[in-house]
Amino acid sequence: MTDREAGQGALGGQPVPNISISSASIGCKTAYETWRESVADVFNTRPGERTNLGEFPLEMSTFHPGPLVLGRFASGAQEFERNNRTIASGGLDHFLFQLYERGGFCGLADGADIRVCAGDICILDLTRTLDTRATDFQNVTLIVPRSLLESFIDDVDALSGVVLAGDEPLTRMLARHMRSLHCEMARMSQDEAEAAARASAALIAVAAQRHARYGSTGSEPLVSRFRAIVAHIDANLHDVALTPRSICEDLGMSRASLYRMFASVGGVSEFIRIRRLEAAIRLLVSSASMHLGIAEIAFGCGFKTLSSFSKTFRNHFGLSPSEVRQSACENALSDCRTGGIVGKADFAYWLRTLD
Repeated sequence: MTDREAGQGALGGQPVPNISISSASIGCKTAYETWRESVADVFNTRPGERTNLGEFPLEMSTFHPGPLVLGRFASGAQEFERNNRTIASGGLDHFLFQLYERGGFCGLADGADIRVCAGDICILDLTRTLDTRATDFQNVTLIVPRSLLESFIDDVDALSGVVLAGDEPLTRMLARHMRSLHCEMARMSQDEAEAAARASAALIAVAAQRHARYGSTGSEPLVSRFRAIVAHIDANLHDVALTPRSICEDLGMSRASLYRMFASVGGVSEFIRIRRLEAAIRLLVSSASMHLGIAEIAFGCGFKTLSSFSKTFRNHFGLSPSEVRQSACENALSDCRTGGIVGKADFAYWLRTLD
């Protein structure tokens, strides 16, 4: 069993919900299995090579201050994978901001190389794939819903896979804040913590906004132009006539320039396809869109036929649209059946209900 407790030091108001797991108190193997189940919607995890679970250290202390989830994690070496099937079944549309206090990891984030060392802060988009290997580590993690970031950052997609170097002043400032926020969370009321959480999102924007994964040539006009094209694509995903040619005509640019700008992300046609799939899965799992039928979502995201949508969706995510919708409905029903008593003490519940 996990050690589940609320912060005890809050003076007045509701304390911040807290979940803790410690191998020192419940044993290494039980702690690891509990941890793996808790984070299953985020990562598929495996112990590192030559790991003995009977001697595997693991500590987790997480808080849920309203608009985000905050945790400190310490563990032996692990491998982390987030594939398209995990993305589809979990239905999470959040960003992870991880400060590595000790250790680090390397691997692939959305197919691109990523390496994180002690002192760095990495930014991971949970609608993208991940395959990494971590050494023994300790980190502080903020899980922030896309909608909250979008109130501070114009193009949150540009942050996917960004690593904020630990020797940069803004990174050090954000790192100090993340540590302090976790240390003080148990002494805050829920209202205080909620205000601090929103302020944290604003600070993240200050530290991260100048970083962009796309248009990495150093030319500011290129980055701005790319973002303008992405905004145009997002605004016209519903239009089956959206093509590279239509983009060039609408925005007054050459096809060669458009292709060159999107070469690093697999080409413009592939970018549009992935963008449509991402939009569709967000609608399929969102409680606000449960009234929409699958066909309505398919056509609203620019797919010409329901059959082509279903085939493309399954090929990409490994699940059919109806399976993803059913999983989202079952999660919502399960949350309702707990009456908010058991569910709200569950890490997976926290992640599913962030908005």
